[in-house]
Amino acid sequence: MSGQPHRIRIAAGIADLVPAFLENRRRELDVIRAAAKARDHRRLWQLAHNLKGVAGSYGFDHLSAIGLALEQAAQASDDAVIDQQLQRLDQHLASIEIIPPEDTGSPT
Repeated sequence: MSGQPHRIRIAAGIADLVPAFLENRRRELDVIRAAAKARDHRRLWQLAHNLKGVAGSYGFDHLSAIGLALEQAAQASDDAVIDQQLQRLDQHLASIEIIPPEDTGSPT
């Protein structure tokens, strides 16, 4: 990432949940880093798998793709790729900018 914000428009039904979701992912990054530092590939695989799924369910497709790449790297015990994906994850989480859902209500 080049420091540019990664703008994501969220669905109206989850708008209230997104701030906590993102904060949880940022905290989870420390746990993921610890597993990577310990070279605990099994734990890292589990964390990445969960990240992939939960990010996808919230509509954060790019974050889900990073989770998938990290999951695959952990499964292959590829520490160089793990380190690259951790950097990518950190940069992506720092660059997310939420765009509020469009107002689809009826005019008053």
